[in-house]
Amino acid sequence: MKRIMILITSMIILTSNILAENKGLQLQEIWATEPLLKTPESVIYDPVDSLLYVSNIVDDPLAADGNGFISKIGLDGKIIQLEWITGLNAPKGMGIFERKLYVTDLTELVEISIEENRILSRYTAPDAELLNDIAIDDHGKIYISETFRGNDTIYRFHQGEFEKWHKSAEIVRPNGLYITGNELIVGSSGNKSIALIDLEKNELIDKIKVNTIVDGIVKRNYDQIIFSDWYGKIFLLENFTEVTQLMDTIPSQQNAADIYYIKEMELLLIPTFFNDRIVAYKISEK
Repeated sequence: MKRIMILITSMIILTSNILAENKGLQLQEIWATEPLLKTPESVIYDPVDSLLYVSNIVDDPLAADGNGFISKIGLDGKIIQLEWITGLNAPKGMGIFERKLYVTDLTELVEISIEENRILSRYTAPDAELLNDIAIDDHGKIYISETFRGNDTIYRFHQGEFEKWHKSAEIVRPNGLYITGNELIVGSSGNKSIALIDLEKNELIDKIKVNTIVDGIVKRNYDQIIFSDWYGKIFLLENFTEVTQLMDTIPSQQNAADIYYIKEMELLLIPTFFNDRIVAYKISEK
């Protein structure tokens, strides 16, 4: 009985320390696309063409059905081209490097020419079942999370070759990825945590339990990380110690998938998955 009481007390202390009241940031909806997208999972900003790309799974995130596609949307939320690139299965995470758009598609990494509007190559990751998010460093090395239960792997892709780059018991079902400096931020769906990995040494630097399923993850500034819970919540992690909830769209049945942050515009973009829209929020200080 004494051990149970100690455990309950510890859980109360942990919860009060981790989930604090939001006193710093507020989100204001600026625009939302029409609900014409088809299960949008991820969104990314192209600063060269000043537009957004959206990956559309189209219903089943595990089906190799060939009906997935990439959309183009304007920074005003207007859909420019609904089906820009077609012939994908269940496209998810995206990254841009040297005018190529890289997209995860189940077991493949798909390379798309932005200028030529076409798929250039498809690369299959060894032993992969559900490739998810993408983060690309300054040298073009692509880090990819494998979220399928039991794999728990972060792949690295460079110059046409895959390698199983990181796998540890500390990261379970890695999902959202974000590179800042020489660190890879990893959000885990399995053990509800956020971890930091040194890119040069491939070593775990730090980890924090956030007690929610982490999907998309971005960094707002030096000490602020914003992340999403797929079910429809947005959180702020400050100084890698304190978590506050910024928004909850579960009552309105809007999911929050792989988010994206445009720093110069203070704009947070949220794919709503089954709600079939991208919603843009202005971030400001209270």
